[in-house]
Amino acid sequence: MHTHTKQDVTLTHEERGLVARLAGDLSIFNAAEIHRILSEAWRHETSRPELIVNLAHTRHIDSSGVGVLLQLVRDGVPITLCNLQASPRRLLDRTGLATLFRVDTDCGEVPAPRQAA
Repeated sequence: MHTHTKQDVTLTHEERGLVARLAGDLSIFNAAEIHRILSEAWRHETSRPELIVNLAHTRHIDSSGVGVLLQLVRDGVPITLCNLQASPRRLLDRTGLATLFRVDTDCGEVPAPRQAA
């Protein structure tokens, strides 16, 4: 298992796939950078069974954040979303977008959020 942290994303190469743990919200303020990080990591992933996005510490996703997830799907990346907080889950359910992803209630151990320096 190999772990690498960039911006607000911790990437772990695990047997089940590439796991991306987001440390905060997914919004217009960081959407482009998170998309770049996830896309690059996925292109370099050799086994590529799936991209597991752990949203345990993501309380809010706005339309730009949803756009990141949708673009990854359009690019052919099989995505599992897990540990969704209430607000992101409601957004995906109400818009019908939850059907575009595999959604798990739990994807294993939840890391503690990073502390501000």
